[in-house]
Amino acid sequence: MTLAVSNAQTDSTPAVKKTWYYQYPKGPKVDTLLKPYVDMFLSECKKAGVSTNNFYKLEKIMFSTLPESIVGVCIPQHKTLYIDALSAKSFPDAVKIIIFHELGHCVLGLAHIPEKNGLAIMNPELDLQNPDKYYKNWETLIIMLFSDLHPKIKDSNQCCPDIIEDPCTHN
Repeated sequence: MTLAVSNAQTDSTPAVKKTWYYQYPKGPKVDTLLKPYVDMFLSECKKAGVSTNNFYKLEKIMFSTLPESIVGVCIPQHKTLYIDALSAKSFPDAVKIIIFHELGHCVLGLAHIPEKNGLAIMNPELDLQNPDKYYKNWETLIIMLFSDLHPKIKDSNQCCPDIIEDPCTHN
């Protein structure tokens, strides 16, 4: 197991903050707080017989400060996936849902489902205040996530508006 530490400093936090990372062999550097959810996603991919080749093209999966109302962003051109740190702190039980959603874009090439009111991991408007409704239906949601009927991203600009220089940002 390879761990790396990064000294992150922001304007609002003058003190040095240490962040620990796990380096996947031939894969991305992942914040250790996100790693369990990433491992769960990779396990589900394996069970479903789905390729994870795109996962190994990523370089970083980490927390960041994202614009208001954006909880996660997949930036394929930068080989990066960011999870909003404040959202993760505010809704810790929903981090797994956010990770699965963003890796659905980055790894599986999935687009959002067309129905904004439907209960699905790839819904463009995740209900982070009520994660239990996802977990009560988790097995069904996973089957839907890996379904061949799920819409795919045709190009990287189809996903979302151009926020943070790139598409695939989510509320």
